[in-house]
Amino acid sequence: QYTYTITVKNLLGQTTSAAAGFMVSGTAGKGFVRKSNSNYLVFDDGSQYIMIGQNLCWQQNQKYLNFKNWTDNLAANGANFIRLWQCYWGLGLEWTSRPDNGTSGIYNGLKRYSQINAFYTDRLIDQLESKGIYMMLCINHHGMVSTSVNPEWNTSPYNIANGGPCSNTWDYFTNTTAKNLHKNRLRYIVARWGYSKSIMSWE
Repeated sequence: QYTYTITVKNLLGQTTSAAAGFMVSGTAGKGFVRKSNSNYLVFDDGSQYIMIGQNLCWQQNQKYLNFKNWTDNLAANGANFIRLWQCYWGLGLEWTSRPDNGTSGIYNGLKRYSQINAFYTDRLIDQLESKGIYMMLCINHHGMVSTSVNPEWNTSPYNIANGGPCSNTWDYFTNTTAKNLHKNRLRYIVARWGYSKSIMSWE
């Protein structure tokens, strides 16, 4: 038996709902993937999880169909693992929207998470759950704060040239505003997808 309240806070003040509740009963499946005292990952039911799969990273041209076809083929061949990057050219949540990087209409800068890509991530997680495939979700990647190796800093929303708080790439790791913005994105990711047993790990 679970009980909960909902608290909403804005510029006008704060209010909290009356308490409500719901009952959770047993469910089919092995549960979440966990670490263990052995060399193996395990499910909640104690059975081992040995990863067989690959790094899918991002789609080629069709956000839904590419992942559906790839995960169909993986499942048909006994795979149970993928790794996904939340990069701006894939299923990222936060970036600048510019015609020269193919992201027009997808991104709106910091703290305005792409609901288009979040929707496709929802659909991908549904597919994974139905096929018994588990995902390592790569939240950040090297190019986001690079000016030399796969550089993406010029289009980063954290770059001061694009309205962000950071004058240099290394400020991303030390600037208080940047750290708080990053923490907010982490909070959103966990709040939206933390329910899913198909999220094997956060990277």
